[in-house]
Amino acid sequence: MSIRLLAIAVVSTLCVAVGVLGWFTLTADVRTPEEQLESALRLIDRPDEPRAWRRAARISEELEDIGFRHPAFGGAGEFIRGVAAFRLAEDEPGDGHLRFYRRAAVHLKESEQQALTDSRRNEWAYAYGMSLYELGRYAEAERPLSELRKSDFEGHSDAARAWLEIQIADSGRPVPAEAIELAHQLTESETSTVDDSVVRLAARTELAAGHIDKADDLLKKVDQQSDDRTRVLKARIHLARGELDQARRLLDPVSEKLTIDYGNHAIAIYLSGRTFERSGERHRAVKSYERAARTYPESDEAFASSLAIAEIFQADGRKEEALSWYAEAVERFAERTPFRNRWIDVEHVRRSFRKAWETWVDNSQYADAVALADLSRRVLGETASLELIALTRRREAEAAEAIASKADMTARRNSRLERDALWRQSGRAYGRIAEALHDKERVAEALWTAATDTRRGGAFDESLAYIDQFLKQEPLGLTASGTLLKGEVLMDFDRIDEAAAAMLDVIENHRTDPVSFRARLMYGQCLLEKGQLDDAERVWLELLTADELTPAATEWRSALFSVARLLHRRAIISGPDDSTDSKTITAQPGSGSVPILPVSNSTANTSALPTRKDRLERANSMLDEFLRRYSADARVPEARVLLTIGLRQCADEIAKRQKTAETENLRQELARQRIAVLERAATVVDQVTRSLIPLEERDRLTSHGKELLATAIFEAGHVRFELGPLDQTVETYTRALNRYPNDPRILLAYVRMAQAYRAAGQDINARSIIEQARVVLKRLPPESFDSPLTVLDRPQWESWLDRLST
Repeated sequence: MSIRLLAIAVVSTLCVAVGVLGWFTLTADVRTPEEQLESALRLIDRPDEPRAWRRAARISEELEDIGFRHPAFGGAGEFIRGVAAFRLAEDEPGDGHLRFYRRAAVHLKESEQQALTDSRRNEWAYAYGMSLYELGRYAEAERPLSELRKSDFEGHSDAARAWLEIQIADSGRPVPAEAIELAHQLTESETSTVDDSVVRLAARTELAAGHIDKADDLLKKVDQQSDDRTRVLKARIHLARGELDQARRLLDPVSEKLTIDYGNHAIAIYLSGRTFERSGERHRAVKSYERAARTYPESDEAFASSLAIAEIFQADGRKEEALSWYAEAVERFAERTPFRNRWIDVEHVRRSFRKAWETWVDNSQYADAVALADLSRRVLGETASLELIALTRRREAEAAEAIASKADMTARRNSRLERDALWRQSGRAYGRIAEALHDKERVAEALWTAATDTRRGGAFDESLAYIDQFLKQEPLGLTASGTLLKGEVLMDFDRIDEAAAAMLDVIENHRTDPVSFRARLMYGQCLLEKGQLDDAERVWLELLTADELTPAATEWRSALFSVARLLHRRAIISGPDDSTDSKTITAQPGSGSVPILPVSNSTANTSALPTRKDRLERANSMLDEFLRRYSADARVPEARVLLTIGLRQCADEIAKRQKTAETENLRQELARQRIAVLERAATVVDQVTRSLIPLEERDRLTSHGKELLATAIFEAGHVRFELGPLDQTVETYTRALNRYPNDPRILLAYVRMAQAYRAAGQDINARSIIEQARVVLKRLPPESFDSPLTVLDRPQWESWLDRLST
């Protein structure tokens, strides 16, 4: 029995299989691909038959699978699938229709690329344009929709309206005359009954074009209480006229509705915020704007509201909240590419960000300005954002320097590390700009600033790296400047040989470039640092005699000072036989001068002024000229100190000649000359102390300035000692002792006072002064004798004081 049943089942199965196979054989599509394509096109043309559209799409896919493409209508398959997706989108619930519109846009774009027939062009333009329009891709939709404006295609009216909406959707572009003309045509094309939506569209077009009265006249054709859309549009007209109360009366009923109806409701809430803002009710404006942004986050009104809130908070000084809303605006801005908004244009957005940035920078709110500049990358672009950040960093560094320039030296020292860090930040910010740029000229400009700012911040290695990158750009006309800057940074590094080579490069290869004069000046400084004094002197003297330079030039001024200072120091360190060698030469005890300089033993280029007397006179003459020409120069105090020392040394030279004079008349003349020179020295040194002491009392002197003042005060004592009045000598030295009790130079002051007392016959006072000197000598720390301020060590001073006490 079971075997029989099994046999029956097998036979039945075979019968069914044969029947199915026969059915497929009988129903198989034996038409040619061309015939199948024609069938699909007929199916896609059937109105209101989604099943037919889907069948047409399947046929086009099957034809694509076998590689068929019609020779005259190459994009037919994509056309069919695109049109089917476009039509099916209308029946999709929720946001599902967007998926179909996206699919339609892809297929229809490909269809045009493959080839369309003229007979299907209008249908393609309608489906493609409207799909893009529904997706909010207005820039792409404008072209296909514009093709239908003058056609008699069945959907041309809808396409025309969509095209008009696109023309007025971007506040950043003017409404074209064609749009206004089309709006009128649409309203006039209606017969006995005028479609309110068409009239409102025409009114919105006129309003967008700035034709307020024309918009109002059109709107009179519509029952102004008919619906919310009309009330909102009328409110916009009142708002455009500045009639805030009338606008608010129309907007309030719409904005206060508990509904989520994007369009009228979102617009009403946003416009309510604008009326509040314009009437000065900023708190209420923020509430309306925030409601629009939160309720309709994807809308044009949400973006405009976010930016408006940010601007209000920024103006009110609520920085953190302003930054938060600017960030929200940026996120919404980034979602619109290209940017398009019915209320504000892209330039307004950029101006808003720049204005806020400028306000915060001007108010020294640099951290907030940097944060906003960083946020603005998507709005202003990467390069513009980096430039704002760099400008902020530089402004902050400049502001810190400006504050420091008005502060006392203690405050300056305390802020030094912070200021250096700010300059380094600025330099690195400009370095990032250089990385983002492609234009060689702008890259070179950014690298130059990066190099100079990191140098100011003490990051010499980074500065050198930026300079090397700058030089690789081969900047037109700036190679010499870049090489000079490299040499100066190498000097900062104390890499003198490399610096000298860079300066020589400028001098030899860029002779006609104006910076070659500064290169000569700095080359002389390199030679000085290397101990090649004759060569340094020669280079600077050549600058002073250069035909291209006048005393008004900065390089001429600096060369004059540099030569004068060098001649002065060489005169001071010269021995009794006026000779120099390569060893370190120091001043003799009691000379009052303390510089220690290495001197070149090179004889290949001997100085043109070989004697001590000649150097002194030439140095004093140059210092006099410097002071006469450049009374406001920052180096004036140093020049006066050097001149004081030089004049006193000249007085010593005169005193030596006075001792060997052969006649009394000559001795008297030399005595008169000596006193005149010393009195001039007294006048000059008094100018130093009068100018620097008030600055020191206000803590306004640099360490160099303080050293100049100390030297001037001790020099004043030496000059008074040479002039002879005992009371003035003691008074001047006492002032030095009181101001600088730990300075080793006070030992020489004690010795001079003792000598002055002894010369006046006051031996008791002289011995008392010597004993005071012994006490001071014992309490001076060991490091005092390592200083160049004294040329004797402790045992030598003890020995000298012993000799003076006997």
